[in-house]
Amino acid sequence: MDELSRSLNLPSSPTRLTLLDAISLDCDMNNALSSKSDLPRYMLRRIMLLDTSSRKLPNIGGQVNTPRIVNSNPLSSFLDEDEDDDLIHPMDIFLYLFQISTPSFRQTIVNQVAKCQLSLPLITHDSDKNEVVLNHFAFQTLVLNRYVDGNDAKCFSVLEEPIPIVSFIRVGDCDNSQKSELLNRILNVRHEYFSHSNCPDSTKKRFLLNGTVEIAWYLPKYRENININHHFVLLNLRGDASLYTKQSNFIGEISNLVYVFVPLSKLTHEMSCQLEKFKEHFKSKVIFLVYKTKSQKNPAIKVIPNILNDENSTIALHKKNLSEDSGRIAKSISLFLDSTNHPPIPLSQCIQRALDTGIMSDLIKNDIKLRQEFVYSICDDFPCYAPDELNPSPMANMKDKLLPLQGYFRNWAESSRELQLLAGSKRNVEEHINTAQKKQQEARLSQIQKLSKPSSLICGIMNQCHKYSTDKNEILIFFELLEDKLNTISSKYLPILYNQYKKWLMESYSKQPDSIPLAERDAKQQQAKRKLAEAAECITRSSLGIEHVFRELGQIYEAFISSNDAKLKTSIKNRLKFRPTLLPDIIANLIIQGHSFEILNGDDNHIPLMWVSDVLSKLSKILGTDKKLFVISVLGIQSSGKSTLLNTMFGIKFPVSSGRCTRGVFLQMIPITEELKNKIGFDFLFLLDTEGLRAPELSGGLSYRRDNELATFTVGLADLALINIKGESHSEVQDILQIIVIAFMRMKLTSNKPKCIFVHQNVGDPQAKLSLMIARNNLIDTLNEMTVCAAQQENKELQFSKFCDVIEFNPEEDVFYFPSLFEGEPPMTSIAPGYIERAQELRTKIITSISYQNRQYQIIREWKRKLLDIWNSVLKENFVFSYKNILEVNARVELDNALCYWHSFFIQEMAAVKSGLLNRLYNVEYESLQDTMQRIQVELHTMLADTDSHCDRIIDYFFIQHGKKAIFEQWRYQTEQFFICCKEKEIRKILEDCETICKVGKQKQDIDSKFRDYRKEIVFEVRRIFDSSRDQESFDIPGYMDSKFEILWKNWKSPFNDTSCLGNTDISYDLQQILFESSQLKQLDVFSSRKDYIFDKNKFKLVGMGEFSEISKNLSKNEGEFSYYQVLDYQNSIWSFGEIMNFFSRKENEPNAIQRKLQSILIDQTNTIDETIRKLPNNSNYSANYFCILIDKCITLIYEHNKSEKLTNARQSIILNNYYIFDFVFYQCCRAIKQFESLQENFLEQNSLELKLEELESILKENFFHLCTGIKSENICANQLASITLKGMRTYLEDTVIQNLQKLFINTSEYKTIYSSRASLQLSILKHLAKKKDFDSYISYINSPFIYISTYIESNILEYSQRLSTINSLFVDVTQSAHHFKTRCINAAISANTQDIQSWDGWKRHFHDAIVKVVRKVKLSDLDILDLYNVNNYQHFSELFSQSLNRSMEQFEWKAWVEEILNSYQYKEIKDNIANTIIECRALCPFCREPCQLSAGEHEHYCGTFHRPQGISGWHYKESKQIALEECTKDVLYKNKFLYHKKSYNYSDYRTVNEYFNSWRILGEDSIEAKYWQWVLYTFHKEFVDHYGLVGNEEIDIGWVHLNEEEVIDDIERHYQNYVFKTIF
Repeated sequence: MDELSRSLNLPSSPTRLTLLDAISLDCDMNNALSSKSDLPRYMLRRIMLLDTSSRKLPNIGGQVNTPRIVNSNPLSSFLDEDEDDDLIHPMDIFLYLFQISTPSFRQTIVNQVAKCQLSLPLITHDSDKNEVVLNHFAFQTLVLNRYVDGNDAKCFSVLEEPIPIVSFIRVGDCDNSQKSELLNRILNVRHEYFSHSNCPDSTKKRFLLNGTVEIAWYLPKYRENININHHFVLLNLRGDASLYTKQSNFIGEISNLVYVFVPLSKLTHEMSCQLEKFKEHFKSKVIFLVYKTKSQKNPAIKVIPNILNDENSTIALHKKNLSEDSGRIAKSISLFLDSTNHPPIPLSQCIQRALDTGIMSDLIKNDIKLRQEFVYSICDDFPCYAPDELNPSPMANMKDKLLPLQGYFRNWAESSRELQLLAGSKRNVEEHINTAQKKQQEARLSQIQKLSKPSSLICGIMNQCHKYSTDKNEILIFFELLEDKLNTISSKYLPILYNQYKKWLMESYSKQPDSIPLAERDAKQQQAKRKLAEAAECITRSSLGIEHVFRELGQIYEAFISSNDAKLKTSIKNRLKFRPTLLPDIIANLIIQGHSFEILNGDDNHIPLMWVSDVLSKLSKILGTDKKLFVISVLGIQSSGKSTLLNTMFGIKFPVSSGRCTRGVFLQMIPITEELKNKIGFDFLFLLDTEGLRAPELSGGLSYRRDNELATFTVGLADLALINIKGESHSEVQDILQIIVIAFMRMKLTSNKPKCIFVHQNVGDPQAKLSLMIARNNLIDTLNEMTVCAAQQENKELQFSKFCDVIEFNPEEDVFYFPSLFEGEPPMTSIAPGYIERAQELRTKIITSISYQNRQYQIIREWKRKLLDIWNSVLKENFVFSYKNILEVNARVELDNALCYWHSFFIQEMAAVKSGLLNRLYNVEYESLQDTMQRIQVELHTMLADTDSHCDRIIDYFFIQHGKKAIFEQWRYQTEQFFICCKEKEIRKILEDCETICKVGKQKQDIDSKFRDYRKEIVFEVRRIFDSSRDQESFDIPGYMDSKFEILWKNWKSPFNDTSCLGNTDISYDLQQILFESSQLKQLDVFSSRKDYIFDKNKFKLVGMGEFSEISKNLSKNEGEFSYYQVLDYQNSIWSFGEIMNFFSRKENEPNAIQRKLQSILIDQTNTIDETIRKLPNNSNYSANYFCILIDKCITLIYEHNKSEKLTNARQSIILNNYYIFDFVFYQCCRAIKQFESLQENFLEQNSLELKLEELESILKENFFHLCTGIKSENICANQLASITLKGMRTYLEDTVIQNLQKLFINTSEYKTIYSSRASLQLSILKHLAKKKDFDSYISYINSPFIYISTYIESNILEYSQRLSTINSLFVDVTQSAHHFKTRCINAAISANTQDIQSWDGWKRHFHDAIVKVVRKVKLSDLDILDLYNVNNYQHFSELFSQSLNRSMEQFEWKAWVEEILNSYQYKEIKDNIANTIIECRALCPFCREPCQLSAGEHEHYCGTFHRPQGISGWHYKESKQIALEECTKDVLYKNKFLYHKKSYNYSDYRTVNEYFNSWRILGEDSIEAKYWQWVLYTFHKEFVDHYGLVGNEEIDIGWVHLNEEEVIDDIERHYQNYVFKTIF
């Protein structure tokens, strides 16, 4: 070692090599090395990169490490020997690396070299220390594959598997024997396992190689045409066996067959004796391989020894024919293995034999044995017996017992997803949230309880963590030993479980004989599928590795941190003898030392956020908070070679195998050397290895959701994503990338814009690259189309027009083609050199491209925050992840839109049906309620016939006629069930409400039926009182009659104590449910991030237009696509509701033009929503459907606004985004809560049983008193009937007052002219504005002319209604109508006396039928209250009624009542009737915003009469920003140009801009001067300039300075009176 160190110019006592040294990223070492000291580092890098040529040394200082060539020329040989003094054998360098490595890193080297199919040092020899070491520990983790039972592969531990051992040694100086080369021929003709004398770089001088025993495995696939059809281990002793007796004796002890190379030409007596000893002492069979030559004879040997004359133990070789010699040896090995009965022993049992021969074990030398025994002891609880049919999962059961907290984490993760998604809940949402949170708390509590009684495994791990808490190396060794042990345990179980899985898989696919009955066949098939699922679950549960231990540690940490019980936490610390809060420090140090870290738990598909966050925080703290990093992730379908790609690129050791090896997402940190750091600018490289996509064990939507979530998460985290494609097919990756694109848009991750590189695996044919280039271009075209599709769906088509706008990709540079990974026949395949070369080219490409970039790198803290944000966004996204690609997403959106439209239509139809049915029930007599209810139940299904036909049309269109019906077919059953459920749900709701009305009616009927009984009891009680003189005397006592009546009333009321059948509905809860379940809102990309608002009761309180500032505090934080300070560049801006609210909360500056317009938009939309609410039925109860109507109206308003903005206001185009939609809906629904509560309160009050009872109590009490004081009951009854009649009369006359008001207003001379036509109304408004001279009023009119007109009309009506003349006119009308109604009612009472009426009920019915046409609000049931009185003389009663009604009407203040109506009325209906009659078209000129003057119904084109200077609407000159003065009519005439959406047009060609421009007819003329608007622009020139943020135009003073108010008003009056429309065709 010392001599070799000096030759390499390295210190004699080098620092031990670790994994961290090997994986550190440095500059590209493909170029010539500067000195010999770089050789070990170079070889180590090549080994870690799985380079099969790692033992070929590169140039050093421009010179080649020249191979040793055997030459017969003595002089040449002499020169070669001199040259050897400066050269170093590659195997010496390899052994040097091996010996200076730590024990755990030696295991890594052994595993890496074994993958390259190169020989490994089983025994090493150090002549300086005279030590011979058996590297038992170094081989403990080495697992290979071999074929058993035909073609079935089996994994085995090289130490534990009993395989025959065949050894090769030589005696004497036998350099030219070509022993190692012959061994290569025996193992594999095309691959060199052993370094030999004819290899490049081979030298005669050796420092460490001699005395080394190398090992290799021969593991062929069984075939008839190969020389050896057996597996065996091959040992090769380097050097003269007679000089290395320990090694040769050990080989003789453990081998089944030993071949000894004998140089017959140099054979000496001592060598012959040595051969005799071998033959005598070796326990194995010995065969001598003798080279026979005719030209050379050894004078010392006169006679060939007898031992070499035995044909059974001697094989003669000829150097000139290696193939023939290797064939003889192979045949000899095959014959021996065919005939031997000697059982092989595993290498693990050779330690004691090695010690007996004087060889030291590395377990003892490196003090590993005691540590290993401790690890074995804490793992003793794992079962040592194999699973069987009766107990298929002993490992799973024990794993759950020893690592219990992970099982509870699965429950916690499911609850966490429920809290984020809240999907499919049919319960109260708050209850659902509370239930999910309770589940999480229960899971944590269970974890804490388990932690208070930790398993022996956890106690042992915590013991070591405590013992070596400050020794990073010891902790690393412990966890590596634990990992080895867990892998060994798992390897004993998993093959058996996989065999069981394979058995049931074959059973499920096998065809049953036809002789077996069909039912039995189906039963067997179902049983096989069930057993297959159980076997797959058992494999997952029985898998055991170090990642499961780390998961458990993470849950221990989270449970401990989450607990608030200080006493329990102290108890846990005492039991564990370790503080769990230190666990992140330990894991962070393991990451730094090169261990991978699981970020995403693949089994539970969730991230333990607290654990991952704190580990990354500790990592940042240890490394330094300013350390920068670059993140690379890999993405691809299952078994496409993702982990292998990273391993070969960066020399790391992610586990690899065929199938779903990687589960979840693992992080590997690679440090950057100082030299390379200065070039690329970051300190660490983070590699993310992900599990494979499209796993067959996951199917359908579950696979799509999991894969899409994983892909979006890993690509979103990365700066560079490697898209790994197996072969030539892009289809699976194409689907995934489409989902990533739309997910990035919805989750607002587009600012990250990671780079993407495509890697095609298994593409070796150069011709394939051309065909792949065409396929790749098609892929990019498809992705570009899908990006546009996604952008349109998300209203972001202005930002994203191609795939590269979302993910950076260069088709010319970012595509790599890799050949096959292996060459040769499994399991003896080696890594293909071409694959390694391509991997290094890709690595170099990445590093080079990074070094050329000038970019800002993240620090660990920022990346951690990004990780948490992306994961939370992924969890909240509940739409796109469930679909295969954008075609499916768009198809689903199209279907959902149709269903949404149908549902909205259906809800409104049902609301109308419900309203009609309820009103029908309200107006029906109590006795007929049940019959009516039965008819309603039958009629309700008939009423749904139209909706059934609509449903059939939707199903027919999407699933039969549509071009994408193949995509839609998967949702057919779901759609049909949706229709059925909606109908059943609405029918159920309607019937429940009807049943409630019937229940209320039944109770009222019961109350009414008791009236006669109560009346009789009152009469009886009064007579009893009069019969008692004592009671008569008590009448004068204060309160006596009150107390008597209270006793009676208490008894009468008792049957009706339950009056709660019409209870209050929790309207806030209804809103929560409706907002959460709204399919229209769920389609918005912001729903996942906004839905938390739905469950925040505090935000429900922020209602009313006066609370903008409060709402802005909650809604304006980080919500829009653009910040507030970018508002000045407002062309084509997209605004959220919160940003608009933010404008109203900023008081420091005067609002600018955009703010004013945004405020105007919001107010206009809010007014429209208020109008919608006012149109809802105000005489019915609140219905949850009202919110559905509001949501539909809000969304329709915004869509119409956006459509209009895209077509018209080019200079102030404001598009409202999805944030605005959600927040606006939320805001308006919250505002409606109070109104709906008031509606419900009024309805309940009107239909309250308590109110009914209170009225009856008052009447009964009054009747009781009157009887007691002797007042006749007929007088009371007449007064009561007069009161009922007058009340119904007033209700009817109230509507008459409003109708008469509208007629009076329209026909008044003052307003008749104004409201005679649209032109006269606009003239009046313009004159009004001119007199008012208020700029804000002008802006309101310009921006929202129809809202201003509506407000103007309302102000006129309000002013007119307050006039005394108006009130007097209405008073006269009302009194005349009232007198007429009074006469009709008196005549009805008199006419009832002339009929042959035999009963009081008959008199009431006749009277009701006579007056109902006049007093429509009086129902027959309202007269039932009169039954309380004893009326016998109907003629006399009619006279009393007439007197009472006359008296009541004379006493009533009709004029005050009219004034009260006018003061309380909102005039909304009158205003709308007038406005809608006069103004039918609401289109505005796209240039000057002149309203269209055509109002005769629909018309093909729009036309204005009085176009304005375009500066009025904000148009200006591009360069100077001066406000424009020309009317659009003149610009059209003179063919000037204008700029629209950055494109230039001629004014004369304005109709080519878009459909809206084309719909206008603007005459080119200059004969009409818009003097009025010129005067307005001149008068408010400065205000307009400031409002639009423009520059003043000096020319305005030249032409318009002479204009004055009187002149322009006269001009506009003449214009509107004389102008005749020119109809343009």
